[in-house]
Amino acid sequence: MKRVSCGHAVVKCLESENVDTIFGQPGSHNLAIYDALRESRSIRHINVKHEENAAVMADVYGRLTGKPGICLTTAGPGATHCVTAVAQAYAARSPVVHLCGHCETTSLLPFHGLYDPQFLMNVFQPVTKGCFSIQKGSMVAEILGEAFSVAQRGKKGPVHIEIPKDILEAETEFESDPRTRTLVSQVETTLIPEAVKILRDAKAPILLASQGVTREFASEELDRLAEVLSAPIMTPWNGRSAIPFDHPLAFGFPISGGLGQFIHPTFKEVITESDAVFVVGSDPGEALYDFVKKHPVVIYLDHCESTESIQRVNPALILNGNIKEVLRLLLIELEGYKFQEKAKERASKTIETKNKIQKAVREFIGRNKDPHHVGVVLAELNKVIPEDAIIPSDPGIIDSWMFSLFHSHWPHNLLTGGRYGSMGFALPAAIASKLCFPERPVVALCGDGSFLMASAEFGTAVENRLKIIFVVLNDHHFGTIRKMQDMFYGGRSYGTEIHTPDFVRFAASYGAKGFSVDHFSEIEDVFQEASSEDGPVLISIHIDSQVPLFSM
Repeated sequence: MKRVSCGHAVVKCLESENVDTIFGQPGSHNLAIYDALRESRSIRHINVKHEENAAVMADVYGRLTGKPGICLTTAGPGATHCVTAVAQAYAARSPVVHLCGHCETTSLLPFHGLYDPQFLMNVFQPVTKGCFSIQKGSMVAEILGEAFSVAQRGKKGPVHIEIPKDILEAETEFESDPRTRTLVSQVETTLIPEAVKILRDAKAPILLASQGVTREFASEELDRLAEVLSAPIMTPWNGRSAIPFDHPLAFGFPISGGLGQFIHPTFKEVITESDAVFVVGSDPGEALYDFVKKHPVVIYLDHCESTESIQRVNPALILNGNIKEVLRLLLIELEGYKFQEKAKERASKTIETKNKIQKAVREFIGRNKDPHHVGVVLAELNKVIPEDAIIPSDPGIIDSWMFSLFHSHWPHNLLTGGRYGSMGFALPAAIASKLCFPERPVVALCGDGSFLMASAEFGTAVENRLKIIFVVLNDHHFGTIRKMQDMFYGGRSYGTEIHTPDFVRFAASYGAKGFSVDHFSEIEDVFQEASSEDGPVLISIHIDSQVPLFSM
């Protein structure tokens, strides 16, 4: 065995886990790891400007690849800066490894002036699947291996690992051992025959599929099951990319409108008229749960560490296990079966409903002649963004309109912070998306407030010569909050106005191209010109977010 610094042992373990990208920022407590990273030939390091953005990038890397995304930070504020994004990854079921340095084991003030050496462990414990502390160099391989397993086992999610500075710098015996771990798909098969019987006997089954499907790359199996059962598929917000919107059985996202979100009446009818609801990879509390929990026959499929929250929907049957594998086993049992009764009628009703809603959206936007109307602007952008693009979007007024205007064409092409909904998501998410899929167009839809929260990472995109189009919808407000003040507080606006920079000059200060759009009719020409650039481009579009929301 060779003797190396613990920092070098960490990097060798990461290489054995086939880690190819790390998002991080050096600090005094993790320099031993950075010293070893300098020599790595297989790991690319993306130097972020704020640690929260490193965790967002790791989250999106985990979603798009299925492998743990790695964010590397220093002790103290470097680590705590990540908490928001790690919590978001936890809510999004994204495999992330947060690796950080820690204060020396001999420090009189063990946590940056705080008398609690367990502070970080206690902070991250509620928003991770596991927290680990390495107190000996000999523990590196074992603990890193276990942490990677936990992040990917069952319902995916983030883990936290901390290593004190003096441990990282000390020598330890280490022998490189290429990782050959095989993750065993956890499946309880005893209830599958009962599920098959319920689905075979159903005359009007429906599927409710969410983010668990995309995290386990099970869209193909979901597609096949829907076709076998002639079952319409509803996809809550987090599951919009579970199945292409143009699939004949895809109902799409059942919420219409924005802040005044409502379930379209047809969706309620379909649920009420169905005699079996198959819920796949959906978290309790998502849209439609108030309706589903009243349904007499619900099958629930997911990794069920605890059934307490699932009981809210009162399922007749709980299938516990790997979603992709369970769907595959169900398809085997249903081989040769084809639902016939009213199959064409159900597919036609699905298509008719989608077309009716889309027509209403188009007519609503067509009636609005304001060239700065946020819905009009996004509708125009939807025309010019390629179908194979990855589109990260910020929460708030943008997502409120994307529900109705943007539709999934392939798994993961629509990315949001999800139900956690942290601002500043789209910019770092776009960087990770382009690094994962350099051949695909990436267009980030940013609110001006959200962009400013993460704006330093525009420099990261420039440094790495990433061909990304950043669209900033600029209304000089925290638009959604301003809208809520108008709707619920008698129009008394306070604290929501923001001073935004000249975004064209902002881009130019980084040596990048910037455009300013004052009328939606300019969008197509500007977008085409922006697409011809070799590096990141910023398009600022003046919008009015304080306009009526779509409703039916």
